[in-house]
Amino acid sequence: MQAWRRKWQSLPRGLVVLITALVIYVPLSFIIIQSFLSAPFFSPSKVFSLEAFEFIFTDPDFYKALKSGFILAFGLVIIAIPLGGVLAFLMVRTDLPGRRIIEPLILVPIFVSPMV
Repeated sequence: MQAWRRKWQSLPRGLVVLITALVIYVPLSFIIIQSFLSAPFFSPSKVFSLEAFEFIFTDPDFYKALKSGFILAFGLVIIAIPLGGVLAFLMVRTDLPGRRIIEPLILVPIFVSPMV
């Protein structure tokens, strides 16, 4: 009886995982397939092609944007790691005034959606 009950209790979790996987991977697969086609997905004249990748990798603006992205990421890492280390040390090892207010504020980025 217990094994039967456990089997049915895991069914909703499995359905949620399956639906989530479908919602994520089906559109993603269409995007990946479309990136290798010369025309829109449902067009009868489509053929396998690398034109889209050629267009991107021969565009000088792509490399400017890539360079800007790497510079921004590197700069943010250079700022975030020391600042995070100092704040973590202050929060854990010292009796920081206002700690009860600061601690929940530090956790806010974890709970706020990255899309906001």
